[in-house]
Amino acid sequence: MSPLTGVSSSGPLIGVSSSSLPHASAAELLRAATAIDAQCVDLRAGRGQGWEPHLDLIARTLPVSFVGAGATLGTGVDPDPVPPAVMRVLLQRGIPLRLFVAPLADPAEVRRFGADVDRLRDTWGPGLRLIVEPHTEAPTLAVLDEVLARHGVGAVVDTLALVRLRASIAEARGFLLRHAVAVQVKGLVRRDDGYRHVGLGAAPALTAWTAALLDGTSLPVTVETKAGTAAQDIRTLRRVLAAGGPSSTPVSPEVAACVPVS
Repeated sequence: MSPLTGVSSSGPLIGVSSSSLPHASAAELLRAATAIDAQCVDLRAGRGQGWEPHLDLIARTLPVSFVGAGATLGTGVDPDPVPPAVMRVLLQRGIPLRLFVAPLADPAEVRRFGADVDRLRDTWGPGLRLIVEPHTEAPTLAVLDEVLARHGVGAVVDTLALVRLRASIAEARGFLLRHAVAVQVKGLVRRDDGYRHVGLGAAPALTAWTAALLDGTSLPVTVETKAGTAAQDIRTLRRVLAAGGPSSTPVSPEVAACVPVS
């Protein structure tokens, strides 16, 4: 079975988001990722990170779990959400393009979602792999379940979004196994006006819940942190996954308290 999909006893590739590492070029990004023993990367486009002209070089060196753009499906997406040269590499290498997703709170937004997907595929061809990341105003998993299946779109499962949605392990794992192409994890603690990133080791309940979510899967997992703990987070994630096990519990109050109630 491919290390990028499904369930396997071999475990997932564990890597890092480009937004977690200081760098000014693709070479520096690769050196930083290699230094912390990352097995894969996800890349954020449009943030001046310097890797975009050299995506093919990065992909030859490390698996790229996805390239993320800032556009939101369901709001009228431009047919070039990232530079055309980047789009061509995505198509050549089968790298998923990750976009955000509107709340899909009414039929008009759902129709716009479908129109955006059709526009992108009409422009770039049916081989374009599209995935969404539920974010701040995420639709429910039930709504996403139907819409993603209808349009053949995958998902990045972001643990922050799952916590915001108060998803149980059973709900989250079901969604992950049906739609996920990649997983992104982070350590969080609540603060009065929102949340702040911390190392995974400083958020043990959330990290244990994440290990239960990922138990037995082989999807690529990247850590995203603004706390400067990427190397530590990779080590923590490998340790908890090695010692983990399945769980049927819902999100605990301690985990739910990592972010404010929306």
